[in-house]
Amino acid sequence: IIKDVAANGYHSLALDTDGGLYSWGAGSSGQMGDGSKVSRNKPVAVNVAGTPLEGKTNTITQLAVGEFNSMVLTSDGKVYSWGRGSNGVLGNGTLVDMSTPAPVEVATTGTPMAGKTIVQIALSGTNAYALDSLGAVYSWGCTLGGAFGNGTTTGSTTSTSCTAGVEAKPVAVNTVGTPMAGKVIVEIGAGSSFAIARTQAGETYGWGSNGSGRLGDGTTANRSLPIRIPIRLQKLAVGYTMTAGLGTDGYLYSWGANNYYQQANGTTANVTTPTARAPFTARAIDKISTGAYNVFVLDYGKNLYGWGYNTYGDLGIGNTVTPQQTPR
Repeated sequence: IIKDVAANGYHSLALDTDGGLYSWGAGSSGQMGDGSKVSRNKPVAVNVAGTPLEGKTNTITQLAVGEFNSMVLTSDGKVYSWGRGSNGVLGNGTLVDMSTPAPVEVATTGTPMAGKTIVQIALSGTNAYALDSLGAVYSWGCTLGGAFGNGTTTGSTTSTSCTAGVEAKPVAVNTVGTPMAGKVIVEIGAGSSFAIARTQAGETYGWGSNGSGRLGDGTTANRSLPIRIPIRLQKLAVGYTMTAGLGTDGYLYSWGANNYYQQANGTTANVTTPTARAPFTARAIDKISTGAYNVFVLDYGKNLYGWGYNTYGDLGIGNTVTPQQTPR
């Protein structure tokens, strides 16, 4: 019985109730975790024998998938990864793709994440993020656009898969002197070279690349340190170049890229500040999910709505008309 699934880009992961871990899709960087760099059009078992994850798959609490990487979190707060290494996302201190042996454990010795218990992970194409039990955030991978949130856009090494520096081990997001100073983060989300985080009270923060206004601060200027976003959210859904979330007032909000009408406002103009999206209310929304260029909302009546990109039938509405301007 499958109990969890994650997808992003070109491959997917699934976990069953017996601790079986499976993958399918693109595998050119070893992201299948089956010891190959072969794409799979049917699920294959991730081979954990002889790896740090052996005997621990039944303790996995979260799956995360990036464009070329796979990652899992276990109940003891440890993070394991496999796939592309040249972007630093493996977090094991190397820039080597990891298909055998895989998975590897994210290296924390000598880093700010040493001794911390991780409770959530987030993954994008070139960046990884981790949230610890005390509400602090860590990052590794490509530093492009200030995606680390530590005040820098360069790293200790360079990589052909990143146009900026790479840090292949975790660094701490720097909150000193920022609006996020002293805040306890409870949820994180990762997009293309940017991250969004929120507190229990719904205070929302972002850092990194701000193309298309994806940070929601009213500008398109990149931010290498956390900024406050003028919205309070109780749920996050971060896409490739946009963000959506359920506000503490019960309304659906979104901002960022709008090239395929993913903002559902009848235009293709990017949105640089959080904007409410009718007709969803607190009584209606159960879950929110974002794809690269579309948004899905599940209401408490188990009705599923989608809008945005639809060239390949992405929205499941019976046609391939693209884009879909309003929720269907």
